[in-house]
Amino acid sequence: MEFNIVQLERALPSGLVTTIHWTATQTTDGTTASTYGAVGLSGDAQAPSFIPYADVTKSQAVLWLEDALGAEALVNMQASLDAQIVAIKNPVSASGTPWSINPVPPVV
Repeated sequence: MEFNIVQLERALPSGLVTTIHWTATQTTDGTTASTYGAVGLSGDAQAPSFIPYADVTKSQAVLWLEDALGAEALVNMQASLDAQIVAIKNPVSASGTPWSINPVPPVV
């Protein structure tokens, strides 16, 4: 599972990151599943460990995200992505209209 940080929200003027918007993606045997969300953070701009917005790296944001979500949620998310991949590879339903199916010409 790989996280992508889509956006960070911050308090002004301190630069304290307050919310992480993210996507998580899992690819197995060429099939990809993803999920997205946002998580709020708590922190103190006066703390010695404070990292201002301009100095936050993607890896730091991912660490904050994983910490905020917690180990159980991460395990559940991985299981959900794996289940999505199984469902994509083994569909149980479909939609459309039979009269609008356009056959793809063979590749020569």
